Amino acid sequence: MPATEKHQQISMTRTGRDHGELHRWINDPEMQVTRHDFTRIPEFAPEVQERFGEEGWNRTTGCKTSLTT
Repeated sequence: MPATEKHQQISMTRTGRDHGELHRWINDPEMQVTRHDFTRIPEFAPEVQERFGEEGWNRTTGCKTSLTT
């Protein structure tokens, strides 16, 4: 999996923002494997929403669907 810096470059290209705080949180060395496990998205959804809002959710999942719908 790419380094945080690479994720930030990809985000900058795709969205015009690097989403550094989000990528650092996801790639935290102690939680990186767990937070990259797609089967655990529902477990982390409330924390992603709280920390990074709707934009963080969209960036994390690639979904354009609201967490509240």
